[in-house]
Amino acid sequence: MAQLHSLNPSPEPEVVRVQRLRRAFDGREVLSGIDLSIRRGEFVALLGKSGCGKSTLLRAVAKLDDGAEGTGRVSVPGRRAVLFQDSRLLPWASVVDNVVLGAWRPGIRERASAALAEVGLAGREDAWPRMLSGGEQQRVALARSLVRDPELILADEPFSALDALTRIRMQRLLLDLCARHRPAVLFVTHDVEEALSLADRVVMIADGHIAYDEDVSNVRLSADAFLMLTDVDGVYEGWGTDSQRRIERVRPEAIDARDFPPGSMGPKVEAAVTFASANGRIAGIGRLEDARAILQRRSGTTISHQ
Repeated sequence: MAQLHSLNPSPEPEVVRVQRLRRAFDGREVLSGIDLSIRRGEFVALLGKSGCGKSTLLRAVAKLDDGAEGTGRVSVPGRRAVLFQDSRLLPWASVVDNVVLGAWRPGIRERASAALAEVGLAGREDAWPRMLSGGEQQRVALARSLVRDPELILADEPFSALDALTRIRMQRLLLDLCARHRPAVLFVTHDVEEALSLADRVVMIADGHIAYDEDVSNVRLSADAFLMLTDVDGVYEGWGTDSQRRIERVRPEAIDARDFPPGSMGPKVEAAVTFASANGRIAGIGRLEDARAILQRRSGTTISHQ
């Protein structure tokens, strides 16, 4: 008789296990017996109101709360990395020295260069942190995480201080890196949209307990149209010259954000192209008063495969 094999893949091993975790500050209990497990490759978003204990739980999992008042067991891998709201780069150290900080081993600088290339900063090894934008500094922090080959990434609202466009780019970069390296991720955020956009699973803390723990891997926020409304009526070729011309309709692959000077339409075009790259989607750039006409492709610049 032929042997039957299950079509369902074996579950990934647990990377994080938290059991009956309690934490208190000045006699006030913040976490009241939390149980949580995270498997390899799983992206868990941690939601809750300010002061509910999200960051307290993350610090406990990161083993950064020595001396804290409380009980419980936390089992985590030795190879882990933490991302904070600020990049926490040393201003007196070069980019590559920040990446390898605390991770010295043979070949580490070559590994650091490879990590910087992965986050889009190839050739910036000798730059100083003050020469980088906020988004670039967070990319360095991501590269610093990668050189440790982490089994677990812990992120405490790492993109909350970034502007909207940079935040979108960093979210996408983080997802790409996680898909490639398959760490477990615990990501603290107060933004429900961000949680649903990034996570496989959402955990919500309320009154010191886990009030909600749900698989959201099949829940993705989606839209068919993306409008970026500005004070200009569209994207122009040759802006400021006698030959300037508004681009009316264009396919994503035919317009490149690098063709626009820094600080102009470049970031807007990049965000619009990223959105419109999926078939069936349209992105538009133009003036607020022309929003309806842009959707009808009668005004502004529209980007789509159609």
